[in-house]
Amino acid sequence: MYLPQRGEQIVYNPQMGINFSWTPRHANAGAVRYEFELRELWDTQIDPQAAFLASPPLFQTTAPTTMYNYNIANIALLPDKTYGWSVRAISTNGISENSVFRNNGYSEIYYFKLTQNCDAPIYAMSEAISKSTVKITWQGKP
Repeated sequence: MYLPQRGEQIVYNPQMGINFSWTPRHANAGAVRYEFELRELWDTQIDPQAAFLASPPLFQTTAPTTMYNYNIANIALLPDKTYGWSVRAISTNGISENSVFRNNGYSEIYYFKLTQNCDAPIYAMSEAISKSTVKITWQGKP
């Protein structure tokens, strides 16, 4: 399983961060490390996988485990933007890379959209207009 999932909407809280995680698909490869890559998808009119390949990397790191917590210490992410991410598994024999993984170790491309925190409406009121119509009003933040 990969998190965040493909097409997921995330309310971003910089203090909490985003936990990225992936499931390894290898059983007998030793000394595996993971290259994590995050990109902002600039062109939202094309397939997100193509947009990922056409966008420059925003953030890259190597992780020894199958998770990475993207937090306030990393480059700030912006709400209302779409981001894509991918992982590459690399197996080494201590000196050089082994070619034990298909697709050169690259995972599929996953993408998500960050949204702003949307507070629940307060002081909701309804007014019957007709048998089948209701007018609903509310207030935002006080």
